[in-house]
Amino acid sequence: MSTGTANISRRDALSILAGAAIGGSAVAAESNSTAAPNSSPAAAPNSTPAKNFRIRALTAGTPITNFADTAAVEAALDFLATARRRFEEAGYVVQTIRVALNPLLVGSTPAARVDALPKLSALDSLAAAHGAMISIGPVFSAGDVDEAIGAWAVQLAQATKVLSFSASVASAALGVHREAVVMAAKVISALTNVGGGIANFRFAAAACIPAGTPFFPVAYHEGLPSLAIGLETPNLLRQAFTGAKNPDQASERLRALLDAELRPVEKLGELLADQGSAVT
Repeated sequence: MSTGTANISRRDALSILAGAAIGGSAVAAESNSTAAPNSSPAAAPNSTPAKNFRIRALTAGTPITNFADTAAVEAALDFLATARRRFEEAGYVVQTIRVALNPLLVGSTPAARVDALPKLSALDSLAAAHGAMISIGPVFSAGDVDEAIGAWAVQLAQATKVLSFSASVASAALGVHREAVVMAAKVISALTNVGGGIANFRFAAAACIPAGTPFFPVAYHEGLPSLAIGLETPNLLRQAFTGAKNPDQASERLRALLDAELRPVEKLGELLADQGSAVT
């Protein structure tokens, strides 16, 4: 279960927040504003008690050699359909299934980006037909310069419905990618004219995001096939913090609760990955 943060786990971050939550009644949930079709919660089977948290995303990290490699994407979508069914049978609400690809467009020429548009549209249609979302990851990074990037982003957004993309505007190795920051600003500005700005929910200027996060629009993949699981756990936070006498107790209760509730998710994910084409 990845978080998009290289140096601190989701569990540790939540524990740090324990002290701030003592005495307050509001617990913030992850925003649903980036939800695409298929994001409405599915009802858990009646045969298994519903869990007190939801799976926001089952994301299959899928390596491809080019955007015409629909066979790999199709296999990932089939795997995700099985994974979704198994998690729902276990009593979990699964909101979305997603495919994250390796970033093939970083370092590409403007002409190469234009040439990729029909293939990206086809991948989008394939994902949508399976009730899924798909991310192609960063389309530019340090050193990339493309004066027409805004117009290209508009074409991509208009030709797709469930496809996300991003820009790598900073990294631990190179610091701030200044050319990419400028290009990202051009994309964001251009996308305000697509669907009343709603297209910007499918693009992100991403800083220091590692591969493997399940969350869109910053998700992208590196290495062998993988399965990442994104969670929505505000009810667990509320359960752990209610009645806690001090931050230390709240933190300990939260750690114990997350260990108990999330270990079965981890084990089922590992089992599915071993049985399927993905590995955790």
